[in-house]
Amino acid sequence: MDTFEFPASLLEAASTITLKDLLDSPFSQPWAVSAIANAAHFAHQQKDVIEADVVLAARLERIVRTIPQSEKLELYKGCAAMLQDRRNKQKQRTTGASFVTEQN
Repeated sequence: MDTFEFPASLLEAASTITLKDLLDSPFSQPWAVSAIANAAHFAHQQKDVIEADVVLAARLERIVRTIPQSEKLELYKGCAAMLQDRRNKQKQRTTGASFVTEQN
């Protein structure tokens, strides 16, 4: 898979946010857990892995394993529900289903 070289300004801005911040916030928690779990799960499939990648994958795996499976499933369900809600809203906008007229 291709990786992207992000601008230094973006990386600098990202450096002010921690994983703790993402896991501690209700709006980012489900997405952070999903991202961490997926990154740890698929890390072994990457090509051209360097030692730092192996260390990062191991750290992420340790974090994922400390989260109870029942909690992970609830967070994944939350992600799925938000995505479905977004798709439904997009569909309504494109089909005009959300357009309501008042009749007197």
